[in-house]
Amino acid sequence: FTEEFQLVASLEAKEAEKEAAFSRFWFPTEWFAPDAWARVKIDIIYAHEGVLHIVDIKTGKEYPYHQEQLSLYALAGMLIYPEATKIVSDLWYVDGGLEKHAEYEHTEKDDIKKAWNAKVAPMLADTLFEPIPGNHCTWCAFSKLKGGPCKY
Repeated sequence: FTEEFQLVASLEAKEAEKEAAFSRFWFPTEWFAPDAWARVKIDIIYAHEGVLHIVDIKTGKEYPYHQEQLSLYALAGMLIYPEATKIVSDLWYVDGGLEKHAEYEHTEKDDIKKAWNAKVAPMLADTLFEPIPGNHCTWCAFSKLKGGPCKY
Protein backbone atom coordinates (compact mmCIF):
# COMPACT_ATOMS: atom_id res chain seq x y z
CA PHE A 1 0.00 0.00 0.00
CA THR A 2 2.97 2.31 -0.51
CA GLU A 3 1.28 4.31 -3.26
CA GLU A 4 -1.94 4.63 -1.27
CA PHE A 5 -0.15 5.86 1.84
CA GLN A 6 1.87 8.33 -0.24
CA LEU A 7 -1.32 9.69 -1.81
CA VAL A 8 -2.95 10.18 1.59
CA ALA A 9 0.20 11.81 2.96
CA SER A 10 0.17 14.31 0.10
CA LEU A 11 -3.41 15.45 0.77
CA GLU A 12 -4.44 18.31 3.03
CA ALA A 13 -7.95 17.02 3.80
CA LYS A 14 -7.16 13.94 5.89
CA GLU A 15 -7.41 12.60 9.43
CA ALA A 16 -6.08 9.53 11.20
CA GLU A 17 -7.64 7.68 14.11
CA LYS A 18 -10.87 9.70 13.77
CA GLU A 19 -13.21 8.98 16.66
CA ALA A 20 -16.92 9.25 15.90
CA ALA A 21 -19.77 8.53 18.30
CA PHE A 22 -23.50 8.44 17.63
CA SER A 23 -26.65 8.40 19.71
CA ARG A 24 -29.25 5.63 19.46
CA PHE A 25 -30.93 7.62 16.69
CA TRP A 26 -27.67 8.15 14.77
CA PHE A 27 -27.06 11.76 15.78
CA PRO A 28 -23.37 12.64 16.23
CA THR A 29 -22.38 13.01 19.86
CA GLU A 30 -19.21 13.09 21.94
CA TRP A 31 -17.13 9.92 22.40
CA PHE A 32 -17.82 9.68 26.15
CA ALA A 33 -21.26 11.34 26.14
CA PRO A 34 -23.98 9.56 28.13
CA ASP A 35 -26.02 9.15 24.94
CA ALA A 36 -23.14 7.55 22.96
CA TRP A 37 -24.62 4.36 21.58
CA ALA A 38 -22.23 3.49 18.76
CA ARG A 39 -18.57 4.35 18.47
CA VAL A 40 -16.43 4.07 15.36
CA LYS A 41 -12.69 4.67 15.16
CA ILE A 42 -11.66 5.35 11.57
CA ASP A 43 -8.02 4.60 10.79
CA ILE A 44 -7.83 7.00 7.82
CA ILE A 45 -10.43 9.37 6.41
CA TYR A 46 -9.69 11.67 3.52
CA ALA A 47 -11.30 13.58 0.69
CA HIS A 48 -9.95 13.14 -2.82
CA GLU A 49 -11.44 14.26 -6.12
CA GLY A 50 -14.83 14.94 -4.53
CA VAL A 51 -15.09 11.54 -2.84
CA LEU A 52 -14.89 10.81 0.87
CA HIS A 53 -12.60 7.83 1.50
CA ILE A 54 -12.65 5.80 4.69
CA VAL A 55 -9.96 3.20 5.32
CA ASP A 56 -9.73 0.54 7.99
CA ILE A 57 -6.25 -0.96 8.18
CA LYS A 58 -6.26 -4.66 8.96
CA THR A 59 -3.47 -6.99 9.95
CA GLY A 60 -3.73 -10.74 9.92
CA LYS A 61 -6.41 -12.79 8.23
CA GLU A 62 -9.54 -11.72 6.46
CA TYR A 63 -12.79 -12.59 8.23
CA PRO A 64 -16.31 -12.43 6.74
CA TYR A 65 -17.55 -9.95 9.35
CA HIS A 66 -14.94 -7.43 8.22
CA GLN A 67 -16.97 -6.83 5.06
CA GLU A 68 -19.95 -5.73 7.18
CA GLN A 69 -17.85 -2.98 8.70
CA LEU A 70 -17.61 -1.18 5.37
CA SER A 71 -21.21 0.00 5.51
CA LEU A 72 -20.85 1.12 9.13
CA TYR A 73 -17.78 3.18 8.26
CA ALA A 74 -19.62 4.66 5.26
CA LEU A 75 -22.57 5.56 7.48
CA ALA A 76 -20.24 7.24 9.95
CA GLY A 77 -18.75 9.24 7.11
CA MET A 78 -22.21 10.28 5.91
CA LEU A 79 -23.19 11.42 9.39
CA ILE A 80 -19.98 13.31 10.10
CA TYR A 81 -19.75 14.87 6.65
CA PRO A 82 -23.32 15.24 5.36
CA GLU A 83 -22.08 17.20 2.34
CA ALA A 84 -20.28 14.08 1.02
CA THR A 85 -22.34 12.58 -1.79
CA LYS A 86 -20.12 9.58 -2.52
CA ILE A 87 -18.29 7.52 0.09
CA VAL A 88 -15.71 4.82 -0.57
CA SER A 89 -14.95 2.39 2.26
CA ASP A 90 -11.84 0.25 2.06
CA LEU A 91 -10.22 -2.47 4.10
CA TRP A 92 -6.45 -2.57 3.60
CA TYR A 93 -4.98 -5.89 4.72
CA VAL A 94 -1.41 -4.67 5.02
CA ASP A 95 0.11 -8.07 5.80
CA GLY A 96 -1.01 -9.65 2.54
CA GLY A 97 -1.72 -6.69 0.25
CA LEU A 98 -5.42 -7.52 -0.05
CA GLU A 99 -7.95 -4.72 -0.45
CA LYS A 100 -11.73 -4.88 -0.01
CA HIS A 101 -13.67 -2.02 -1.47
CA ALA A 102 -17.26 -0.75 -1.36
CA GLU A 103 -18.87 2.41 -2.70
CA TYR A 104 -21.91 4.13 -1.28
CA GLU A 105 -24.06 7.08 -2.24
CA HIS A 106 -25.36 9.45 0.43
CA THR A 107 -28.88 8.50 -0.66
CA GLU A 108 -28.27 5.04 0.90
CA LYS A 109 -27.91 6.51 4.39
CA ASP A 110 -31.39 5.60 5.67
CA ASP A 111 -31.16 2.05 4.30
CA ILE A 112 -27.79 1.53 6.00
CA LYS A 113 -29.20 2.85 9.28
CA LYS A 114 -32.14 0.43 9.03
CA ALA A 115 -29.82 -2.48 8.30
CA TRP A 116 -27.60 -1.75 11.31
CA ASN A 117 -30.62 -1.18 13.56
CA ALA A 118 -31.95 -4.60 12.50
CA LYS A 119 -28.54 -6.20 13.04
CA VAL A 120 -28.22 -4.99 16.63
CA ALA A 121 -31.89 -5.43 17.59
CA PRO A 122 -31.42 -9.00 18.95
CA MET A 123 -28.47 -7.87 21.02
CA LEU A 124 -30.44 -4.97 22.49
CA ALA A 125 -33.38 -7.25 23.31
CA ASP A 126 -31.20 -9.88 25.02
CA THR A 127 -31.68 -10.18 28.78
CA LEU A 128 -29.78 -13.44 29.40
CA PHE A 129 -26.46 -12.72 27.64
CA GLU A 130 -25.71 -16.39 27.10
CA PRO A 131 -22.32 -17.16 25.55
CA ILE A 132 -22.34 -17.82 21.82
CA PRO A 133 -19.60 -20.24 20.78
CA GLY A 134 -17.43 -19.37 17.82
CA ASN A 135 -13.89 -19.15 16.51
CA HIS A 136 -12.97 -16.62 19.16
CA CYS A 137 -13.56 -19.10 22.00
CA THR A 138 -9.97 -20.28 21.58
CA TRP A 139 -8.76 -16.82 22.64
CA CYS A 140 -11.10 -16.40 25.60
CA ALA A 141 -9.76 -16.84 29.12
CA PHE A 142 -13.21 -18.08 30.21
CA SER A 143 -13.31 -20.96 27.66
CA LYS A 144 -13.37 -24.55 28.81
CA LEU A 145 -10.22 -25.13 26.74
CA LYS A 146 -8.33 -22.72 28.98
CA GLY A 147 -9.78 -24.06 32.24
CA GLY A 148 -12.39 -21.34 32.48
CA PRO A 149 -15.97 -21.57 33.71
CA CYS A 150 -17.62 -21.37 30.25
CA LYS A 151 -19.25 -24.54 28.93
CA TYR A 152 -17.74 -23.94 25.47
